Amino acid sequence: MKTRLALCIMTLIIVLSSASLTVAASPETTRSPEQTLQEYVSSQNARDWDAMASLEPDDRAVLTRSFFAQKDNAGQGIFDITGAELVHAKQIPLGFAGIGERRSLKDVADADIKVYYVAINYSIPIENKYVHNGLNYRLAILVKDGKEWRVRDFEGAPVNHIVARGLGFGGDHEKQEADRITALASQTSSAPSSINLLLGNEENCQAYFGEPCWYGVHVVTIPFTDYQKDVLPNEWWNSPIPHAEAQKAGAMAVKMYGWYHVEVAPKWPNYGAECDDTTNCQVYLLNSRTSPSNTVGAHIV
Repeated sequence: MKTRLALCIMTLIIVLSSASLTVAASPETTRSPEQTLQEYVSSQNARDWDAMASLEPDDRAVLTRSFFAQKDNAGQGIFDITGAELVHAKQIPLGFAGIGERRSLKDVADADIKVYYVAINYSIPIENKYVHNGLNYRLAILVKDGKEWRVRDFEGAPVNHIVARGLGFGGDHEKQEADRITALASQTSSAPSSINLLLGNEENCQAYFGEPCWYGVHVVTIPFTDYQKDVLPNEWWNSPIPHAEAQKAGAMAVKMYGWYHVEVAPKWPNYGAECDDTTNCQVYLLNSRTSPSNTVGAHIV
């Protein structure tokens, strides 16, 4: 009798243990956004680009794998980093990333988006415009993809605005970066000489490289005046009857958006680009300029 009772108890323990294990392995339990960020930066530190790509949505993962497969991208973005450490990470309001204005996220519920302000300590043999040794500040936009949080965007952060709102980390280095950006903001009367664009529009990939965009990561450097002229008709109302003042306002809006991402917060620092040519930034189409955009663009820039 005692033996049977002991067997029953043992059987019950095994069943309960199995049930407990089943709960622990439930698909409802996924990594948190913070864990995803940590793994994302850790994969950079290990230069494990496949692991990094696996933490991104499919369209971003294709870019990451293509970028690091192309050896001629050496010297660009994070291609040459030798170390990466996540030093700080803080969730901030969606408004700091302009979530409501991001057309690529218009169908994503706010509850499935999180924005983090992060500081990463990078090590790199030769610094470039997008990565330097020491602390680098980024905005990380994470989206919920099924049961997993994934890093959709990882871009330059508006450090000055974040610090001014009291949402910064509080270090001296961060304050210096905020002051640097504020000083730059007083120099917007002069446009950048050029802009580096990540191409995603098939017409542009064919025009510049003679191949589809999916063949690899295509970044081109474009004179800023030409960029403005070939964005204006695609982003601003383009009436067959020129309205000079409206066109001037549009040209200024195009200019300031481009300036901000060139000088302050590049959209694609991982790949060595400030903007792209799609609705993710401003729609740029080579030689789409019209007579009004030629005239007004030249006047504003």
